[in-house]
Amino acid sequence: RVPKAGSSEADYEDAIAIGPTAVAIADGATESSFACAWAQALTEGFACEPLSRKPDLNERMDRITPLQEKWHAGIAWDRLPWFAEDKARNGAFAALLTLRFAQPLPPPETEAAPAERRWHAPASGDTCRFPCRDDQLHREVPTARSWAFDSAPRRLSSTPPV
Repeated sequence: RVPKAGSSEADYEDAIAIGPTAVAIADGATESSFACAWAQALTEGFACEPLSRKPDLNERMDRITPLQEKWHAGIAWDRLPWFAEDKARNGAFAALLTLRFAQPLPPPETEAAPAERRWHAPASGDTCRFPCRDDQLHREVPTARSWAFDSAPRRLSSTPPV
């Protein structure tokens, strides 16, 4: 956990959560309001109950909708100045990467882990994963080229579409 250069720990807008069979990491978007709370809601929601191996849009929305409601309920709307309320109504945004294992994760105090584990790691936004095997990069997801990302990656929103 390291805040951006020049920022304090209070400005940290990312989150990580570890569940029984999944790990979730979210990168909260700096330009949105309450991005840290949204990143935390996403990671907790997706690490504790990971998606199926090949989730469809309905499964994703079924998971995101209660997280959006949780984020919205966690904001003290009545105590926000008008300009902060206006910005918060636009929602928070975050990129999300989940790593789901077929078997439960071993307890932290266990040193031995299975040599081969089946896993699935869907990502949204500008997140990347770099799986390595035998000290070699196995495959870059979604891309190894920085120019493939633009300045407005698709991120998950705390506000449902209207």
